Amino acid sequence: MIDAASGLPLSIDESTGALSFHDGLLCETESGKTLGQMAGLFRSVAGEDPGRPVYRAYRNIRFAEHERLFSEQGMRYDITVVIPGTSCGELFKTSGHYHGAGPGQALPFPEVYEVVKGTIGFVLQYDPLFDTPDEGAPADVRVVVAHEGETVVIPAFAGHGSINLADEVSAFSNIAVASCPVLYDAVQAHHGLAAYVMRGDGGVQLVANESYDLEGTPRFARPLEAPDLGIVFGSPCYRAYVADPACYAWLLDCEPHDERIVGLTELIEEGSL
Repeated sequence: MIDAASGLPLSIDESTGALSFHDGLLCETESGKTLGQMAGLFRSVAGEDPGRPVYRAYRNIRFAEHERLFSEQGMRYDITVVIPGTSCGELFKTSGHYHGAGPGQALPFPEVYEVVKGTIGFVLQYDPLFDTPDEGAPADVRVVVAHEGETVVIPAFAGHGSINLADEVSAFSNIAVASCPVLYDAVQAHHGLAAYVMRGDGGVQLVANESYDLEGTPRFARPLEAPDLGIVFGSPCYRAYVADPACYAWLLDCEPHDERIVGLTELIEEGSL
């Protein structure tokens, strides 16, 4: 249940993915995208209905009494709902993007993603050159499979997007720096991220996006816990944050923790999903 995994009074319409907020829980904005709006990011949309909804995004969710805890650190808590479905065999997903850095910072901002319903695959493609003329050759591409209650940390320089791996509505929350620059151009220029996640006869499969110059093939991975960074599976991120906002202070400057963050996934065999 989305309320149990998120630790918040939420309900979800299983047919549309629409969230409802209860007991004074606030949401600042809601938006969404259809298949037609994401046509250039899927491997193919030939013959598909462009009006099909793909995902919904709910931004700046909080209780009024916690507003100061988020605003003082410049943080934000959101939830994104990804509808089940495929476009020409490719599973529905979010748009995908990179993060920029803050003023005077050497590394782009990281982010914390937490699956609050279903199963999500997070594409991570590590490319320190993503904002230079030499971008398009990520050093490592993996799809991190996370189940309800599990958390994935997005490292600096990692392009990322989220895929619904379930046959039902799936959803994930995020805690992020509100002022973090969100950069879409590099992903859009390559018609999506470097791995397309396809539904085939043998189950879920990864297909490399040929517009990238990849030395290896995309691989599956699983997330790892990091209690020292506040990443504990089954412990809702919102509740952890409001109990101790300092537990996620490293999101503001990840440089001292960069190597630790990059290592928070482990590769797995395709058949062990």
